[in-house]
Amino acid sequence: MLSHASNGTRLPRADEPHSISKKYAKLANQIIAPAVCQDDISSTPNVCPRLVVPRRYRRVLDFTVPASGKFSVIMSPNLFMPGYVTGGAASVIPSGAPAKLFYSAKSLTESAVSNTVNLYGKFSAAAGQELLVKSSSITDTAAVSMRGVYVDTTGPTTYNIFNNDKVYFHTVQIWGIVSATGLWTSLVGDLVLNPGVFRQFTSGTLVDAVSVKVMDDNVIALDDLEFSFQTTGQHTSVAGESFAPAFEQQISGIHVSEGRVISMAMKITNTSQMLQKGGNISIGRVPHDFDPFNSVSLNMSRLPENRRHQDAAEFGGYVFWMPEQDDEWTFDSVRNKVETYQEADYLCAHLESLTPASSFRLTFAWVVEFYTISENFPKVITPNADDDWREVQRLLVQMDAACCNPESAGMFKRFLDSGVQTVKRVQSHYQRNQRLYNDLMKLAQHIATMTV
Repeated sequence: MLSHASNGTRLPRADEPHSISKKYAKLANQIIAPAVCQDDISSTPNVCPRLVVPRRYRRVLDFTVPASGKFSVIMSPNLFMPGYVTGGAASVIPSGAPAKLFYSAKSLTESAVSNTVNLYGKFSAAAGQELLVKSSSITDTAAVSMRGVYVDTTGPTTYNIFNNDKVYFHTVQIWGIVSATGLWTSLVGDLVLNPGVFRQFTSGTLVDAVSVKVMDDNVIALDDLEFSFQTTGQHTSVAGESFAPAFEQQISGIHVSEGRVISMAMKITNTSQMLQKGGNISIGRVPHDFDPFNSVSLNMSRLPENRRHQDAAEFGGYVFWMPEQDDEWTFDSVRNKVETYQEADYLCAHLESLTPASSFRLTFAWVVEFYTISENFPKVITPNADDDWREVQRLLVQMDAACCNPESAGMFKRFLDSGVQTVKRVQSHYQRNQRLYNDLMKLAQHIATMTV
């Protein structure tokens, strides 16, 4: 017996199969394969309706392998500049003459080199210049080594340090290689940092490098310390130990005040001649504390199987990112999103044992939603996040995030063999959403043929 709404529309029975594929398969397409999804990007459900501008962006970089025979690529949730690549060459920031320069970093570990801190952070300069940098071993003219970062200052420098450790205090000193002497010298005495304590000081001493030295027995671990400085100067990186942007800023000058990243994808295609092909690739969706500089292949092998792909570089690789935590899905202010994405997963690829001068094509794509006061960007209302959408989110999280290019279809096969077989046990749910799962399978051919 059929039931009807007050306006005469037929309502389905509770046990009657229905499909949500038409509404959500397109959104799934945008998440899994943002480079080849339809141009008319649909807005993604949000907890509360918001006015947004949905956009798909795509950038392509043809990369020649340096003499080192290796390179790495990372892509992070970022409304402005998500794609970075490193090779064998050094990078300079600012690229012209010394100018305003800012460095912001967090601790990785405490190093045995003079008990200094291994840092991983970002140099930023005007005109959108950025460089991701890790600390390296720097030796002064007296053969004293410390872990730090190079920076040639030409004016006063303001240093900031914050103890993010919620349990232990840390006593540290800030050291620099003084330009006039070439020697590591303490710029400030002991800074005792209780949990949650922030300290700031300004030094007029011109330096060629900066380091943070530990002065107590409390071991400094990942994210325990936040360290930054602002100066007038220039940074020259150690070859292979920095990530330069793969392309210029994508969203700039349009007064973006709110936004979110819906999806990202990175495809690496081997474009080398047959005789130049060789080497290995590790590519995956990695946690925020994954170290992209050291032992990448080994550390990636420890990730869950559905988060990584490791094989011959000849076949390239593909990986996509999607929000997972509630605060990552939420449309929010740019300030809040920057903070949220600091602990979000990101995409990482590392290729090694390659033939120098071989070539690869790097394809970056992402779907974002933002708000701007500019009337040149028409806004649409986001749908409400309902139970069906939450089920789609759950299924997408379960599927394989990475694969090699020719086996893109295998990514969906494994997904169906795992996630869908699981939901089949809840027969009523599978019947209601069977068309959605079938439509998701069809996306494999789009990923497999994606070029630019």
